[in-house]
Amino acid sequence: MTSKEEPQSSGTARVDLGRVGDWTTWTSLLVLLTLLPLTFLCLAPFALVLSLLLPVPFELWFVVYFAMFVLVLIPGLEFISVWIVSRHSRKPTPDEMARLTPLWERVLSRVGKGKRRRYKLRVEDDYRVNAAAGGGNLVIVTTRALDGLPDDQLEAVLAHELGHHVGFHPIMLLLQRWLILPVSWVAALSVLIHNFVAWLTSLELSSIAHRAAWIAILIIRAMLLVLDAIVRLATLVLLFLGRRAEHSADAVSTKLGYGTPLIAALERMHKEHEAQLANTSEPYPVRTFWNTHPPVPNRVAKIQKKMNQATP
Repeated sequence: MTSKEEPQSSGTARVDLGRVGDWTTWTSLLVLLTLLPLTFLCLAPFALVLSLLLPVPFELWFVVYFAMFVLVLIPGLEFISVWIVSRHSRKPTPDEMARLTPLWERVLSRVGKGKRRRYKLRVEDDYRVNAAAGGGNLVIVTTRALDGLPDDQLEAVLAHELGHHVGFHPIMLLLQRWLILPVSWVAALSVLIHNFVAWLTSLELSSIAHRAAWIAILIIRAMLLVLDAIVRLATLVLLFLGRRAEHSADAVSTKLGYGTPLIAALERMHKEHEAQLANTSEPYPVRTFWNTHPPVPNRVAKIQKKMNQATP
């Protein structure tokens, strides 16, 4: 392996990642845009009720809803995205910060201009070796990763999470949640109405009222099936793109020179996960369309391929 894959010192030239997002980002955005009409349709009844209760125009509630999404991405308002995507995480202790900060700074020192945004490091108390990128600038590591990974491997994992931020993957995930949330509200409300109408059918009603109640039940059930089918189909496509996004983040970490320690970290995580499953009654995970991450052997093979391509 060439020196390109070895840990670089702070004095080496920075790597220009040279992109704004990647193909998974923009494809995910196109998929999410197809959900917009459904989101507006599901927001409409709530906006109507609010406009009747408060002296605010009906259309303004749609603006308010999407403005709240933008607020999540504004630096200084990270507590909103923490509450939404990582409420179980916390600020690092002084000792944890003393470990994380130098590693994170070394990762950033390898990156070219335009990628040194202000990131927030957070820790989640978890027995698994893991890390995540969330919101607009959150980088989260588990306590097990802090305790179990050596510096070079933890640094490689942090570089992987930076790769997610460079690709705007966390923003796409947050937007997905934001667009589907009104759909879940309508679904929950529909279930309540369904149960109420079903209860009415148990009462002594006229034949016309009884028939109308059953028609209402059938309409609600059909609507719920349609909503579920649309959300499931979109989720399947987005999960497929999310698995490709993991490879994209791996590629960023590899490009920054962390190929070898990233492979070691992934294999360590995979080995620990296998050992944990062996010691519990949980079934071994089966590779399906619903997996959020590609298999570790596939990721390792792609990282090795990238490293070989970088070799003169």
